[in-house]
Amino acid sequence: MKLSPSLFSRLNPGKPPWRVLFFGTDKFAVHPLQNLLERMQDGSLIENVELVCPPERRRAINKKVQNENFITAREYAIEEGIPIHEWKGKEGWAPEYSPGGPYDIGVVASFGYLIPNNVIDLCPSGMVNIHPSILPKWRGAAPMTHAILSGASHTGVSIVGVSRDRFDHGKILLQENYKIRDDIMYDDLSDELAILGSRMHMPRYPLPPRNYNPSKRPPPLHMYYIKKR
Repeated sequence: MKLSPSLFSRLNPGKPPWRVLFFGTDKFAVHPLQNLLERMQDGSLIENVELVCPPERRRAINKKVQNENFITAREYAIEEGIPIHEWKGKEGWAPEYSPGGPYDIGVVASFGYLIPNNVIDLCPSGMVNIHPSILPKWRGAAPMTHAILSGASHTGVSIVGVSRDRFDHGKILLQENYKIRDDIMYDDLSDELAILGSRMHMPRYPLPPRNYNPSKRPPPLHMYYIKKR
């Protein structure tokens, strides 16, 4: 798998270390968030990372995280002391309650909300989205579920710019194909695509996950748009 020396350099955020505003919710978002934190701790590329996520609904916010099996990005951020900014409703924040910044770039992974323009503008070098499909196929919500239910043999990860006023219509910056095992379960597919996406959006990664298919000719794709209910 040949990766760009730095995806971020394509967005011209200036010289590292970068200040990152991360948008994510569920377990898929934990892998890239963890990767950004590791890069911040080793001082190589990231100066600061902060999390944007909706209020926790499924469990108490102060629940003890055990066995490092983090279920949500919020739980991981609490455990690691990452600053959290709560997303409330479709508009995010009123301007007076927005994160203070400054930031260089935004990273989005399994966030589930359309990010309004005033929030995108907090990141002058733009935002990138880690989307678990080969766009434009399965554009929109639940792409991994639709890949499994359709019996697809391949899917993948797309790193795209976050577009204004529309889901998943930004410029495609990187794509990597992934061969789906016949017996794969949703959680396993989610973990492996999250790891692949983490490796794609930051440089200096080890070998790709098992069953990664480096084929230069993925199967023909058709556009599907999945409406979020």
